[in-house]
Amino acid sequence: MNEDRPNFSEQLLQYETPDEALRQKYEKEIRAMFEKQLGPAGRGMWWFWAVFCAMQAILFVVVGIWSYGMLPIWGTIGFAASVLFALVFGAICVQIAVSGRLNLKTQPPAMAGLAWAFVVIMVTIYMVSAPDSIAGLRMILCGLVFLVGAAVFLLASRTEQAELRTKEKLLEIECRVAELTERLSQDS
Repeated sequence: MNEDRPNFSEQLLQYETPDEALRQKYEKEIRAMFEKQLGPAGRGMWWFWAVFCAMQAILFVVVGIWSYGMLPIWGTIGFAASVLFALVFGAICVQIAVSGRLNLKTQPPAMAGLAWAFVVIMVTIYMVSAPDSIAGLRMILCGLVFLVGAAVFLLASRTEQAELRTKEKLLEIECRVAELTERLSQDS
């Protein structure tokens, strides 16, 4: 109810005229905090993962075509989901490798969310297509192990994002305090 109305401190800050030099310094520090520059080794690592994802996509296409008709339709859908996951994850890796920058605000959460979604889809497929035997139970249990692992990665990503937002707010406060200190020293 009160979330769509700006709070009092935000209304006060709207009337404040920030110093342009301090604003530029703040924006530069924010950019440095959210973008990790990669050296040649870092770029090479992301190229490796991009090639790995491409090879994974090719493997799943070949196996999906080869096993078509021998597996239930859910198996083919699982291979298609694997190809899609590998291509999207590979595209993110290529984007990072080409730019030479890792955008900590968007790319790691996208990768963690993608991994979580993929595992949820695969576990759902396991649950739907599992035979009524001990092999089906093993399929589901293995899928749940991966589901827990993906949940850990997702929670770690969310924690890192919260930490980045906290650092951003602290930097903003630090910039404002420096600006106010400068104004007070000019007035006296």
